[in-house]
Parts: sequence; structure tokens; C-alpha cells
Amino acid sequence: MTITEKLARFIVGTNFDKMPSEVVTLTKRAMIDTLGVERFGCRPVTGVIGGKVRTSSPLAALANGTMAHVLEFDDVYGRGMQYVGMSTVPSAFAIAERKGKVNGKELITAIALGQDMALRMYVTMQISPGLMCFAINGFGATATAGKLLELNEEQMADAFGIAYSQYSGNSQCIPDGAMTKGLTAGLTAKTGVLSALLAQKGYTGKGGTFEGTSGFCNVYCSRRCDLEQLTANLGKHFEGINLGFKPYPCGISMHPSVTCAIALVKEHNISPNDIEEIKIGINSKAHSLLCKPIELKTKPRTVIDAQFSAPYIVVTAIVDGRVDLSHFTEEAIKRPEILQLLQRVKAEVDPDIDRESPRFPPLPSPSHLRIKTKDGKVYEKRVDIAKGNPKKPMTRQELRDKFYYCASYSAKPLPKDRLDKVVELVANLEEVDDVSQVIRLVSETSKKLYVPWQER
Repeated sequence: MTITEKLARFIVGTNFDKMPSEVVTLTKRAMIDTLGVERFGCRPVTGVIGGKVRTSSPLAALANGTMAHVLEFDDVYGRGMQYVGMSTVPSAFAIAERKGKVNGKELITAIALGQDMALRMYVTMQISPGLMCFAINGFGATATAGKLLELNEEQMADAFGIAYSQYSGNSQCIPDGAMTKGLTAGLTAKTGVLSALLAQKGYTGKGGTFEGTSGFCNVYCSRRCDLEQLTANLGKHFEGINLGFKPYPCGISMHPSVTCAIALVKEHNISPNDIEEIKIGINSKAHSLLCKPIELKTKPRTVIDAQFSAPYIVVTAIVDGRVDLSHFTEEAIKRPEILQLLQRVKAEVDPDIDRESPRFPPLPSPSHLRIKTKDGKVYEKRVDIAKGNPKKPMTRQELRDKFYYCASYSAKPLPKDRLDKVVELVANLEEVDDVSQVIRLVSETSKKLYVPWQER
């Protein structure tokens, strides 16, 4: 039996009764977190969150998946720098609305299976440098969508092959400061929906999707794969239990630095005007991503630049004592007090942190922050694991507060009673008969047929 067939059999044969309670709880939290950060020839069967548009299932998954990641405020994997909610949750709701009468247990099961597959792939397959870590999520989204469509084993195997044909996701967008990072997330959700729908209709794609001569392992991982581990303990262990959720809307390797900055300012009452120098120490991988070139990181051109600038995020935390969505706008990144303090930042590879950091799978970098004031005093702090990591998880109430906070940034904010209802439904999802009502609550339904070319 091939790897593809083993995975297909597991997904098809697993139901809600086989889900550990911890997996159910974290899956529901992933849903409420993803719904919150989805800022708020087409058949209009699926709603786009935060607006009146209803469009085809694949395009709705594309839109919702893109919005779920573009704010850099989504979930985070405790065993590596990976994110899955923006792929599995939008694909699940897209299929659920299309199919109709999908109950909560079915939705939880499908999302948990998709998360498990995507995260298993991440920790067992070392994708080549230059590829986005979460681009691999198209397979997980396919598992989610295929499960809800009740594909059989042969169809599920075909769906994985179809998903493989759509694999993409380079990381050039980060140094370029381009918007396409969020688009990659949306494309993985769209891939899942489209692949499952095509397989359902008899479109073929099976074969050596993972281990074949031109399979994923050989083409995208240069054979750096542990395929036995990919399918080890299927159904006994679900990687979704290692998911956490971000308290700050920025790259996860910046969260320890944010924690350091806020704590030092608060503990020592440091005024930004009194600071002579700020030194950020992180591992080499994070330094390359978040601190080079330093000229760009201290003068961000775009919001995307700011999201991936260790100097900008640390200075923001020092000046305002927080990091939130208000700091990632075209106006915010040009604030004079921020730009002035950015010129006093030095970012370097901390040799101790770098030596301790695993090479695979890469983990969010610890941070060693040092602040020197003009009177010669030096304050420093190191944080290895920040709030939001599964080892230091956000509480249930903190996650709910995040949902309401994100919803307040919607282009068309929804009334609180509707948001309350969403929270209530997701918290008791096992008892919900039709989950499409969740999407209806967070989108303004419209019966108008949405045909893009009519707007040209």
C-alpha cells in the first residue's frame, strides 16, 4: 500500500467518535481563531466572511483563506513554524455550505484530520529552501474537503494527486514586501476544495503523489523525508494538539522579543526618549528573515515589511507597550517617533541562542533583548517561549477576546449579538445540526448572483 493509499484509508475511515477530547477542543478553538482573523463562472453557494458576496466554493475558500493569514494573526504550531487554520477552516466551511446539513461533529472531524495531515507532512518532510512552509497545507485542506464530501479511498487518493498538481508557494514575497504571502494561504484552501470536488466527479490524480519518482518527496524535498513517520500512529496521535494561537499580529519568531520589550519597559519604567541603544539577539534563521537588510527593516516600505521587521516590532512594543493591528497600517509605519528610535536598533545573531536552536523542524527563535539608556544603565531579558505557544497557551477567554477584537476591524463590523452567537455555536459545535449557520452569522447574506466579469 502506498503512502497516499494509507493516508486516504485513514481519513475515510476516521469519524468523530475516534477523536480525543483534547483534539476536539483545540479544533474548535482553531475555528474561532480563524473566523476572527478572516477580516471580516460563479455559483453563489458560499459566503465570503465580512461582506455580502457569495461565490463558488473554491473562490470563497480562496478569499477566506487569504484573509485568514494576511494579518499574521493566525494559529501557530508548537513543534515548528507552521500554520494550518487558514487552509483547513475555510475549505471546511466552503464545502459545508455547498453540501448543506453538515453537522458539527462532521466539521470538527474533517478539520482535525486536515490539520493532522498538514502538520505531519511539515515535521517529516524538509521542503526545499525558498518554499513557504504552509504551502504544504493544500494536502491538509484536501483531506478536510474530501472528508466532508464523503469521498471513498480511491477518490481521496485521486484528490491528493490533484492537489499535488497545484502545489506552489515561494517565499520571495517576504524580501519583496509583497502581498502574495497571504494569497498563498488562500490558494491552499482553494486547492483543497477544488481537488476534492474534481475527485468526486471522477477526475483522476492518484499514483505516487508522495514517494513516486516525481512525487512530492523527490521534487520538493530532495528526498529529505521520513515517510514511515508520516503515517506512524495514525488515529492514535493527532498533531493538532500541538497548536497554539498568536496574541500578536506578526511573525511568530518576534513574539519572544515583544514579550521582552514590554516586560523591560514595564519593570524599569523606561522612556523611549531615554534610550541610547537597543540590541536584539535571535538565532541565525530568524535574523536572516527579520533583520536583513537592516536598512529595509529600520525603514519599512510596506506593511508587509513591518510585519517581518524585528526592529520595527520591538520599537513599537517599547513605545506603545503593546503590538496590535493598529501598528500595521501605512500611517503607523511612518510615525516619526518610531522611525527615530529605529535608528538606535542593532540586531545580531546570539551565539548561545543559535547553538541551541534545532535546524529541523525550525522553531520560533528565543530572544535576548538589551536596552541601554543614556545614563549608562543596561537592562536585559531573555525569553525562550512566548505567550501563545502551546506550552504557554492563550486562555479560552483570551482567545474569545481576540475574536471580538479582530471582528471590530472588519470593513463592516457585525453587531455584538451576532458575534456572541458565533462564539456560542463554536463552543458547542458538537450539538450543531447545520454548521453553515456560522458562516451566515459572520457574513451578510445576499441573494444577488456574483459574476466578476459584470463588474469590469
